[in-house]
Amino acid sequence: MASAHTKATKRGRILTVALALVTATFVLAAGCEEQPTIEPSGTREIGRTTTTPADPKAISHLPPGIFQMHRALAWTDQEEKIIWPSVNDFDLQWRETAFFMAMQRVRKVKPLPIDDFKLLDYPSYSSLMTDPGHYRAKPIRLSIRVYTLVKLEPGKHFTATRRWTLSDGPIWRMNCGNAMIEYPGDEPLSVFCAFDPTSLIGRPHKVNQDGEAIYRGGKRVEIAGVFYKVYRDMDRGDKGKDRQSQLRRYPIVLAWQFIDPFARVGPPSIDPRVIMIILIVAVLAAAYLILRRTLKRPVVQRGWRRTYRPIRTIEMGEDLFGKETHTNQDNQDNQDNQEGDIDPLLRAASRQYRKEKGLDDE
Repeated sequence: MASAHTKATKRGRILTVALALVTATFVLAAGCEEQPTIEPSGTREIGRTTTTPADPKAISHLPPGIFQMHRALAWTDQEEKIIWPSVNDFDLQWRETAFFMAMQRVRKVKPLPIDDFKLLDYPSYSSLMTDPGHYRAKPIRLSIRVYTLVKLEPGKHFTATRRWTLSDGPIWRMNCGNAMIEYPGDEPLSVFCAFDPTSLIGRPHKVNQDGEAIYRGGKRVEIAGVFYKVYRDMDRGDKGKDRQSQLRRYPIVLAWQFIDPFARVGPPSIDPRVIMIILIVAVLAAAYLILRRTLKRPVVQRGWRRTYRPIRTIEMGEDLFGKETHTNQDNQDNQDNQEGDIDPLLRAASRQYRKEKGLDDE
């Protein structure tokens, strides 16, 4: 019995080791499976479009949304070497050739899926301010609070040119703050887009006489767009708070997409490798239960045992062998009881007969 159980235990160990090796092989294969390579945030591959036209082979490994974005934002050699380097940061001009050319490209970018949206570079406010040349023309995403919105029409608010004609329609400008800090207004920025964002950021609290929409408290949104430059201008000040106008500097971003950070999105995509690992764990658990039941020691069949019975003493009317015993008093009581059941006349006749025969003397 012991030898058979030992052999079964060895077989079980061998099977367990084999299952562990198979599991490790599947896990390693899943981990080594070639996946689409996405460069880390801030690198040239994701953060910046390069030569034009964009070589499909060079970006074919990217997700479809990112691939489409690169194709739409592909700059020509002239734009790369002449127009973009001529952009001056910290000046008082945003209506430059590069601005309108970039707006033409940005309006061609389709909204990114949420997973692709999160792949975009997410630079800090200080990085944009201290090194604007590094982020020039790069697609980025930011979290902002929109305070004001104004509609700028060509031929009315800015001069229409061949880069942006009357038929191209208006441009919307938003004065915003960095939503990632406690007081967003301390880090202002300006966002331009070629579509009406009202349907995405909601209706304003009020609209001034000059057409500027006011969002009380700031409407928080996340944006995807191209970094343009660091702009400089004079703010309006606040006479009510006795604050004079002052020179300020802030980044300009040309956006193509707005996302509500509090909106419900679809269920997150599940990595197939995670599903595979879960299935492997389930198979191992089932195998373990089967092996445990197979290798369980057999139940030893014990012989029949007499059930316990309390031993009664002789005084209790039962001997050690379970046989009942009666004392003389018990016999006499039983005899009296039995005689009590006989007819008195019959009992008297019986006694007379026994006396005549002399049986009572024996």
